[in-house]
Amino acid sequence: MKNVLVIAALAAAAGVSNAGVNLAYWAFPATVPPSADNFKITFPLAADFKLNGGAANITTDAAVWDGTANPANAVLQGNFQYFTGDATNLQPGFVAGSRFAVRGNTGNIMNGKQITFKFDTSGYQDLVLTYAERTTGTGATSLDFSTSTDGITFTPAVSVATTRDSTFRLRTVDLSAVNSIENIGAAYVRITFPAGYSSASGSVAFDNILFAGDLVPAPGAIAVLGLGGLVMGRRKR
Repeated sequence: MKNVLVIAALAAAAGVSNAGVNLAYWAFPATVPPSADNFKITFPLAADFKLNGGAANITTDAAVWDGTANPANAVLQGNFQYFTGDATNLQPGFVAGSRFAVRGNTGNIMNGKQITFKFDTSGYQDLVLTYAERTTGTGATSLDFSTSTDGITFTPAVSVATTRDSTFRLRTVDLSAVNSIENIGAAYVRITFPAGYSSASGSVAFDNILFAGDLVPAPGAIAVLGLGGLVMGRRKR
């Protein structure tokens, strides 16, 4: 027990943190836009909070409403819409306003499409994504996550099944093993909706999307921790 306390004290003195630091966060509008206007989502969709100086936004290869379709016909408005949000994974200083719904659209054209997050991870490692998910019974059946360092070539990371019960739940995607997107000015995480949409109004909704990471220890901090372990090892002998 004493050795554990010594290591903890050395880590604190060296400025090493394992608590996780918020790097980029999307809470979406604090108030749900009025009918028809809730389809007016402009991409790139900027983060509501970012820690580092690099860009933090969402882009997509799916259909986005350009304002020319009949506002009375919801299925013609593109693949994205704001609805009432939720407090699941809500961060301090924000309100549970809107959720970001990714809809099947006419002919379920969202199947196979993507949304891509770009954010700055400089100084941070061991990334974890958390978000609130609400998926309808006709929404996508799974989400495929992949990562990239250039926004062009993506490497598969993990696939998760959606809930499909129209209930908000906290979801966690552990990206801590993906070293390539750590401590760089532009990291990319892509969500692909491979299949499962079976109606134009079917949706996978996201709220309070948060990327967090741990501080990369300074070389001096690592040396201090190593020295501490060596000293304790000698004492033990």
